[in-house]
Amino acid sequence: MSARCAAAVPRAWPLLLLVLLAVPGCARHATETASATTLAAEEQDAGVPAPPCIPPAVNELLDACAYHRVGLPEPPNGVTEHECTSKYVTATFEAATALHVEAVGNDIWPGTRDRATIERALRMYDELLASCPDLDRMKLRDYSDRTEPTRYRLFMYRAELFWHMDDWDRAAPAFEAVADMEPGGRYAEDAAYAAVLCYNRIYRRERKKRGGTPESNAGEQLVFQPSEPTELEQSILRSYDRYVCYVKQGEKLANIKYRRARQYYEANRFAEAAVLFKDVAINHSGDRLGVFTATLYLDCLIVLGSMVEKPEPTCYDDLAEAAELFSDTSKSPGVDLMKDEWFAQQMRALERRIEKEREEELRRMGRWRRQEEHWLLREDLL
Repeated sequence: MSARCAAAVPRAWPLLLLVLLAVPGCARHATETASATTLAAEEQDAGVPAPPCIPPAVNELLDACAYHRVGLPEPPNGVTEHECTSKYVTATFEAATALHVEAVGNDIWPGTRDRATIERALRMYDELLASCPDLDRMKLRDYSDRTEPTRYRLFMYRAELFWHMDDWDRAAPAFEAVADMEPGGRYAEDAAYAAVLCYNRIYRRERKKRGGTPESNAGEQLVFQPSEPTELEQSILRSYDRYVCYVKQGEKLANIKYRRARQYYEANRFAEAAVLFKDVAINHSGDRLGVFTATLYLDCLIVLGSMVEKPEPTCYDDLAEAAELFSDTSKSPGVDLMKDEWFAQQMRALERRIEKEREEELRRMGRWRRQEEHWLLREDLL
């Protein structure tokens, strides 16, 4: 329990607060406790020995929580409604975060990883969000802008707990909600990236259930057919788009862009994949994924030119332009990409292949005149 909570409640009573705030039926318990305290006071006035009483600070907190959660006719002991709500929010938030740290740990505490403790903290966060719609407008004492309980912060804490439970199905939309609440907020980048990771784990889990893909028959002409994305794959793509939209720079950006392109690539949607791979290859050529994405971009163009249901011969023109761009060591991206010896060899081989494919395509189309001009230009004879 933090210093703030300890200041409000004697150290001997932290478990009482946790029972009050984390166990189902705690509102009824709070009401009964307040009534029992009043009865004890009356008995003491009558000369009847009273049992050990609850310290006044705890008793006041119980009354305030009972008022807020049960809806008593009026605030106890003349305390204002705002004061009751403030005490309730502070106590609940402090108890929830104490359970949070107990379960997942921090820099000096490894955490118990106890699922029941995490669930209790989640219930308390959920109750705060549900019972205090005006939480962001409350002015609580002893909190700074970086520590006060806000809906934005509580949503992030909830998402983190789902993550620590390995509950990817609940964690993914929870992190998405955080990222969308404040796109430029403190948690936006981390939440958007965490949503991506959650959906990737769900995707790997589902793909493992489906098993491997069937092999094609030997000797058949390989023709790639595009597949429509499933609902899960659409969610994954939205998580990538969200991250790219919210995060304009950073070490993870190239990786997320690559994953987004790869999603289209694996679905045989090579036109979309080509555009996205090209973006990574050109704008992140110095990244470790630069050479890899440049290669996949070229691969997409080759597939679109010859290995789809309706080939696009013009893709070889795009391929030639890309090869020239990637091979130019006088400027980016070529200056970065051609540092890789393997890639440089592939570029030289590709240039020879492009020339051959162009000549073959012109011959098949019966465009003899253009083929002759192309040959003369290649040999610098025209």
